[in-house]
Amino acid sequence: MKVLHGVLIYNPRSGGWRSQRIGQVCNHLLECGVKTDLRITSGPGDATRLARQAVREGCELIIACGGDGTVNEVVCGLAGSPIPLGLIPCGTGNVLALELGIPRDPLRAAEVIRRGTPLDVTLGKAGERCFLLMAGIGVDGSIVQHLSPSLKRRFGIASFWMEGLRHLLTYRLKPFEISVNGNSYTATFAVIGNAHCYGGGLLITPQASLTEEALDVCLIESRSKLDFVKYLIASFRGAHLRYPGVRYMKAKKAIRATGDEDLLVQVDGEVAGRLPMEFTLVPRGLRLLVPAQFASEKGRSPS
Repeated sequence: MKVLHGVLIYNPRSGGWRSQRIGQVCNHLLECGVKTDLRITSGPGDATRLARQAVREGCELIIACGGDGTVNEVVCGLAGSPIPLGLIPCGTGNVLALELGIPRDPLRAAEVIRRGTPLDVTLGKAGERCFLLMAGIGVDGSIVQHLSPSLKRRFGIASFWMEGLRHLLTYRLKPFEISVNGNSYTATFAVIGNAHCYGGGLLITPQASLTEEALDVCLIESRSKLDFVKYLIASFRGAHLRYPGVRYMKAKKAIRATGDEDLLVQVDGEVAGRLPMEFTLVPRGLRLLVPAQFASEKGRSPS
């Protein structure tokens, strides 16, 4: 069996793992035929720097071990490279693992890395920041910014719902302008999705696909918090698209949003900046290692 040489970028603050757990993962990867050089992040931006360094060194494979925020940083350092990205989910939120059907168990995820299929996927960009899952404008950006790290470590994904409930009581929905496919709209919340999963079980852009050369845009126009809650509940089934005041479209050209400079933009669960901002797509911007079943369903292997 040929041994692949890869770099494993590990965020020790994701998921509360102990040091011996990552050692078990590295040993199991070796048993699966992947020899890893372990590189540990120490703060924000480290995963991007380490990924860029690994690309310069000419490694055969990069593995991100962490939550969606860690994966996003690695993607920002790897984008445009033919080097495939594998995933070991261990963070608070693992929306990408859910989207791809990668097991949450780290040892089973390691087996996907060795036996998985490389798949070229589309990337989104919010300004200069890449995203793989989604970008959000408005309340979700504020939730991400104000979420306490200690609350996140203690309660995991439930912490987002707790902070969201607080925002429901205190946050004021502010309108902004967004241009999609040459048409202008006024919205109070927008999700620009590259994947159909959003997080917390929500399907805000249920028709989105990582392999489609388009970004799905879901706009909420209402300023009513009661309407917002109604849409949110319906989005567990993707049923919010039937409601008046919700617009859904696909964009293959740049999307531009302008408005109050206090309005935040989040990408893959991390704050990326404030309005104004332009959103673009990068076809075949990243190569992912995915379960064979997911690859066969999407039918887009590397050329």
